[in-house]
Amino acid sequence: MSTASQSDQGTNKRSSSVNGDGTYSLLELAQMRHKRRDLKEAGSMLEINERPGGESASFQKHAKESFHLLSLPGAAPQTSGSFSFAQGLWSAAAPPPELAVAMNFLVDLPYFDALCAPWRLARRKVVVAPAGDRARVAPYANAQENLTWFHPEMPDAFGCHHAKCLMLFSKTGMRLVVHTANYCKCDCQEKVQGAFVQDFPRRQSNSNSSVEDTFRDTLVSYVRELDKVISPVGRVGAFGGNGLAAVGSETWMGFQNLAELLAHHDFTGARADLTASVPGRHTGPNFARWGSKAIARLLRRYGNGRSGSSAGASSSSCSDPWANEARIVAQCSSLGSIPETLLHEIEADLRGGGGGGGRGFSLVWPRVSEVAQCREGWNGGNSIPGKQNNVVRNHLTTRMCQFWDVAVAAPKPAVPHIKTYCRVSSDGKRLAWAWLTSANLSGAALGKAEKKNTQVFIRHFEMGVLFTAERCAAYASLVAAGDLRSSFQADVAAPRTLGGGGGGGAKSEPPALIPTQHAASSTNACDVLVPLPYPLPPRPYLKMDRPWYTDGAAENTRDRNGHTQMQALQHYQLTGHNP
Repeated sequence: MSTASQSDQGTNKRSSSVNGDGTYSLLELAQMRHKRRDLKEAGSMLEINERPGGESASFQKHAKESFHLLSLPGAAPQTSGSFSFAQGLWSAAAPPPELAVAMNFLVDLPYFDALCAPWRLARRKVVVAPAGDRARVAPYANAQENLTWFHPEMPDAFGCHHAKCLMLFSKTGMRLVVHTANYCKCDCQEKVQGAFVQDFPRRQSNSNSSVEDTFRDTLVSYVRELDKVISPVGRVGAFGGNGLAAVGSETWMGFQNLAELLAHHDFTGARADLTASVPGRHTGPNFARWGSKAIARLLRRYGNGRSGSSAGASSSSCSDPWANEARIVAQCSSLGSIPETLLHEIEADLRGGGGGGGRGFSLVWPRVSEVAQCREGWNGGNSIPGKQNNVVRNHLTTRMCQFWDVAVAAPKPAVPHIKTYCRVSSDGKRLAWAWLTSANLSGAALGKAEKKNTQVFIRHFEMGVLFTAERCAAYASLVAAGDLRSSFQADVAAPRTLGGGGGGGAKSEPPALIPTQHAASSTNACDVLVPLPYPLPPRPYLKMDRPWYTDGAAENTRDRNGHTQMQALQHYQLTGHNP
C-alpha cells in the first residue's frame, strides 16, 4: 500500500481514499485486491537478483558514464539504460548491507521490499518520507523490528520532502544512489528515471581531514537540516536530532546519528558535486548553499568555462557549450505557477549568475501525443502534473521542446519522471555541465530571491548531482593513479586497488561531457557519456503539438489502448494495473 502525501506542485494529490470512519473505499479495496499482482511482478524481478552470479553491476563501474537511466524494456533506446533497483544494486555474493537509509517523497513499502534485495535484506532500515495518514502507516513501520520510519514535519504548508536517495552502508563504506524515482511500481518500472551511483570508503583515521570535501559537507549539512523537522512514525525512534527519543547508536553503526556516520566517509573522489534544497529563508553564507543559487556558485567556482575545460573551442564555435549562444535546457515532470521573472532568475543561476533574460532557454515538456502513446496511456500523465493555466503560458510554450525523438519508434515508450538541466552546444554534441535532480522547475524547489537578491526562499527538500568536466578530470586522475577512491566497492569485503597506472605517462586531454546520443563524436577515452533522454539540440514543438496538462488536454482523444482519460482511470481502478 502506498503512503500518501501532497505533491510538490500542489497539482498531483496522491491522497488516500480511506473513509472518515477508518474503513476503505471501493476504489482502495479494488487497488488492494490487485496488490498481489504488483508484488508478484516485483518478486519475480527480485528472484533474478538473488540467483548466484545473477546480478549485473555493469552500471556501477562503467568508465564512460557518470549517471544512468532506469532499465525499461521496450522503451526507446535513448530513454532506457541499465540501472535497476531489482538487479545489480548489491552483489548477491556479499553480506547484506549493515544499514539502509531510503529517503523519498512516496514509498510503497511492501512493493519496495519485494523489489529491492539489498533494502529488504539490510540488517537495519530507516525510511525518511512523508507518512500521510500516520495511523495507517504505523502498522507497516512497526511490522519489521529492524525498520524505523521518520516523517518530515514541513515548516511550510506548501513544502514537501521531495529528495530521493538510497544509502547502503557496509562495514568498509557506503553506496550512494541519488535518483528521481518514487518507490512505487509506476515509477520504478514504467517511467523514464535517472540515477547517480557511486561507492565511498570510510575515511581513514590518518587521512588529512583538512582536505576540502564539499560533497560530504553538503550531504552532512542537508541531513542536519532534515533532522530539525524529523518525527517518528509508530515505534518510538529518532533520526538523531535533539529533543527526540533517539534510536540506539547500533542503528547508526556505532555513531550517534546519521550525520556523524556520513562525516566519517571520504567523498573526495566523487564524480559529481552534490546539490540540495532545504526549506527556509536563507541569507548571508547560506544564500548560495541551496537550490539553483548553489549551481550558480559551483559554476562560478569552475570559472564558467574560462578554465579551458571546453577543449579549446572558440567562443563562437557551434561545438562550444560555453559559447554565448549555447542553450540552457530544462526538463522536468511537474509545472506549477512560474512567472517569467522567476524563469529569468533561474536561467541566470544556471548561467553562473551571468544574467538570463531568455538568451537561449529550452523547456522539454511532454506533448499530449507522447502521453497518449506511452506504455501507460493516459494514466502516465497523472505523474506529470500541471494545470492548463500554469502550462499554457506564452513565456513557456514558446520555449517548449519535444521529449521523444519523433523519428524513433518503440513498442513500449515511456514518459519522463526524470528531471535534468544542462548547458549544451549549438550542435548538441557537447555539454558544459549536466544536472540530475529531484527538483522540478519551480521556486519552491529551486528557490526564489527576495529582498533585493539578499535572501532566497525555498519550500522543499531536494537532492541532485551536478556533472562538470572539472569533476570528470579529477576522477580520471584518480583512475590513472590507481587510487582506492576510484575503485572502492562497498559490497566487497576486501576492497582492491587498481593495478598499473601509477599516475605516469603523458598528460591526457581534458575530458568532455558528451550526450550519449552523440557518443560517436567522442575522441577522448576519458570523455564521460551523459544519457540525457531527449534530442539534443532540443527540437521545438511543431505547430500541431500541444503541451500536456492534467485538466482537459486529453478530452475527446483516446490513448494507445483505445481509452478515454476516464476509461483509463476506471480500468486502473478495477484491475490495479495499466493495459
